[in-house]
Amino acid sequence: MGHCIHVIVAPASTADTISQQWPELPRLDRANGFSIFPIDGDLIDARISPDATPTETGDEFILLTNGFRMELRRLSRNGLLAYVETEYFGGTGGQGALVCRDGDEIMPPEWNESGTINAALKLIGLKRGILADQFMAAGFADVRVDADILDLIAGQSAKDVQ
Repeated sequence: MGHCIHVIVAPASTADTISQQWPELPRLDRANGFSIFPIDGDLIDARISPDATPTETGDEFILLTNGFRMELRRLSRNGLLAYVETEYFGGTGGQGALVCRDGDEIMPPEWNESGTINAALKLIGLKRGILADQFMAAGFADVRVDADILDLIAGQSAKDVQ
């Protein structure tokens, strides 16, 4: 079984700004005051010029090109955000994260086997639960791929209509 997600996570105040600046991004609002924006290459390419150059940290990240890094810094001009990726299959793989605040990277891209996402989510103020780390508190243990998050967004939208 694998785990492969590519998302921006932000507190509600920053998330509102992201939604205003990039309305095409799907958004999942969580009860803990944070929002998750699943992202894919098509959304990035539609927003910025396609950039196949991997980030300076190496080629572990799938979507984090230099152009996308600049876009994340721009989106953070009025707050905090984290970009996170996971790429696990059969118990092997890793996770990466980047944190931006007020247009600057306060946690440059980092890729490890574990712990990176928890560190990033802690930096943006996401609190861990009593029996859960930040990864679980964000709801990432309940999803496996970006499509699972999109399904949750569809369910959230259906409730908003009712």
